[in-house]
Amino acid sequence: MEGLHRLDYPEITPGQDAQRPGASDRGRMKEIISIVGWVVGIQGALGVAGRTFGDEPWGLFQKWWDIPTPGYLALAIIGAALAIWGENGKKRARSRG
Repeated sequence: MEGLHRLDYPEITPGQDAQRPGASDRGRMKEIISIVGWVVGIQGALGVAGRTFGDEPWGLFQKWWDIPTPGYLALAIIGAALAIWGENGKKRARSRG
């Protein structure tokens, strides 16, 4: 098989355009940021809901730290912003090809 290396990778000759290094890593990073945003946002919302409708916050963060209600609200907002930013980045990456 001409033009293929031993591991079936196509041979890139000088003058051919190769994919920019790290381009696919950006998509993965946005995916990770989106997941972190969802987790933080949900934990923040659970903390606010627990303080509003119960005696103590719900979720995992209350087991590790004593966060005041405005802190939980900030976590919910920051988490939502990260999730939206990451999801929009994933959609843009898919539309580019």
